[in-house]
Amino acid sequence: MNKRFLSGLIFGGGLAIVLAPASASAVGTNGHSPLGPIDHSPPLSWGAQVDSNIDTTGVLRVGIRQDILPLGQRGEDGWTGYCADVAEALARHLSRSRLNPIQVVFITSTTQSRYLLVASGTVDMECGPNSINPDAETTFEIKFSTPFFVTATQVFTRPGAQISDVARSGVIKGTTNEADLNQIYPSSLVDNSFVDYEQGINAVLRGEISGFASDGVLLVGSARRLNLVPYQDYVLTTPKRGDGTPFCASYGMILPGGVENSRWRNMVNHFLANHRDAKVVWRRWFSRLDSSIQAVSTACFGS
Repeated sequence: MNKRFLSGLIFGGGLAIVLAPASASAVGTNGHSPLGPIDHSPPLSWGAQVDSNIDTTGVLRVGIRQDILPLGQRGEDGWTGYCADVAEALARHLSRSRLNPIQVVFITSTTQSRYLLVASGTVDMECGPNSINPDAETTFEIKFSTPFFVTATQVFTRPGAQISDVARSGVIKGTTNEADLNQIYPSSLVDNSFVDYEQGINAVLRGEISGFASDGVLLVGSARRLNLVPYQDYVLTTPKRGDGTPFCASYGMILPGGVENSRWRNMVNHFLANHRDAKVVWRRWFSRLDSSIQAVSTACFGS
């Protein structure tokens, strides 16, 4: 793993990168404030600095996944997960010198829409399983924040399967997981027709494919949503590079690019790396991970 992605990470009781909780009542689960509906369209002054727009409108727009725990999930009681807590905490931090608190509007993002939501100015930041990727920064003119989690590509299989036995593996198209599999398997054995994690997991359970590859932490979260029991219903195997190391990835927030937004990026990065409540929020969502996830994270820090 590129060590520069790990700068600012604290591992040992938690990868410390967190935020102070803002009141969850500040934003309705339907994307509206109790004070009235909030316009989701990009601010009229999008060419200006993002932090100035937030200060003027009193609204922080955040892209978030709605079905990926422990990062984000939307249910009848609203949004939950690390990203929801991070966004609300950041809003509270930004509100410390304001008479009226910053309100958070969550806008659902997907693997396909995440970069464009930020690049177009629809959201001020996006939080999800975003592997830090310099190529994406160039292509979409966005920037990644300091990393808040480290994971690796793993393969969801039925108990007893070996990574060498995987005859055909599924993966979501356009992800770093697809690129990782393409390094070790012929393209004919990599099926990138899947659009979400549960679709891939169910395909394995039905015997349609032998494995489904994604970030380990996301596979575990999806398996829990499906009430699957580790080592009874499934196991995670870890593909390795030629040198024996995992295909590691660091997650970062997606932030707008451009010199004009450097102050906003600095504010977010400083908050993620230094805020005193960071460890509390991180531990809430990441301290009780499956043992295989913890082992992979440890291996990534040593790679």
